[in-house]
Amino acid sequence: MTPWLIVIAATLMASASPAQSQGETHPMIPIVYEAPKDRAHAPLVEQLKQRQILENVRSYFVPYRLPKPLTLKTTGCDGEIDAWYADDVITICYEYLQYILETARSPHRPAWVSEQDAILGPVVDLFLHEGAHAVFEYFQIPILGREEDAADQIATYSMLHIHRDLAPRLVAGVTYMYLSESGANAFRKLRRPKLRLVDATKAADPHSLPLQRMYGVLCLAYGSDPVAYRDLAAKGTLPKDRADGCEDEYRQVAFAFNRLLLPHIDQSRLKQVFPRVERR
Repeated sequence: MTPWLIVIAATLMASASPAQSQGETHPMIPIVYEAPKDRAHAPLVEQLKQRQILENVRSYFVPYRLPKPLTLKTTGCDGEIDAWYADDVITICYEYLQYILETARSPHRPAWVSEQDAILGPVVDLFLHEGAHAVFEYFQIPILGREEDAADQIATYSMLHIHRDLAPRLVAGVTYMYLSESGANAFRKLRRPKLRLVDATKAADPHSLPLQRMYGVLCLAYGSDPVAYRDLAAKGTLPKDRADGCEDEYRQVAFAFNRLLLPHIDQSRLKQVFPRVERR
């Protein structure tokens, strides 16, 4: 049995409400494991089903008072590494999950992040990010700035609260993913003057650049608890000018979450999924 799927399933189960068992159906959050188009993904799909990954991911969204069903789906994407929300469906490509696994197992992965965390962090972040797009639409949440940036912020904020004990490990995993996507692989490479970090086509993407997303995650984590995330922020060379404002950045996101999303969450289930969120 694939160890990383066991870890993911156990982590997601820990966030599920006591009233919701793994196999329990939920009419507002149906799940779909589509048959793989690529035979190479067959073992992955079988493990996803056996470990009931989508059944456990559902626990993230059960507390929301959804006005209509939200489907969670995994599927083959003809070789594309992608994930998206559209038409009431969160779609995760098997190629994306395979990509996360391969990145975590890279021989260039630094010692400060374990293989398990390099898998678990990005997988949790992936579902929370696409879920953020869904709740923005479902509850008609006003957004200033780019929606992808807002989804990143809500995903990180949710991660810090849902998985409080594991959050430093998850943040490390997400940080490594973005660092790897930047082409740097290690923080020390960021200090090399000849490292090319500018790509015009990537700059036009609706998502921020990988390093910008990495620093955004680090800043919110550090702002939420400067002591707990001090070492990770130092490893990521979070600039002092940015670090000095991270508590304010975190408070800004917390204020937006409390004002805009909290009213749409069942208060009786609030502590079961968001134990650190303050009721207002």
